[in-house]
Amino acid sequence: GISNVFTPNYDGSNDRFTFNGGNLADIEVTIYDKGGRLIHKFTDPEQGWDGKLSSGENAPEGTYFYVIFATGSGKKKHQQGGTVQLIR
Repeated sequence: GISNVFTPNYDGSNDRFTFNGGNLADIEVTIYDKGGRLIHKFTDPEQGWDGKLSSGENAPEGTYFYVIFATGSGKKKHQQGGTVQLIR
């Protein structure tokens, strides 16, 4: 499952937007703000997004959109999108 809320306050609990990639390969996750601007991109679902902008600054609280592109068994392509709420 993919969490729809995370709290990057560095208390050791729910600090990153992550998910279990299972047996998926070649994963790419892109995070966008409400204006459609690319905020972050990652390829390791266990590392995920720590709530920072590409500049290293903290992203503001709010709703962000993600798109996951992945390849599964049999080289089947998968795409999934959704929203995640960042709460500080």
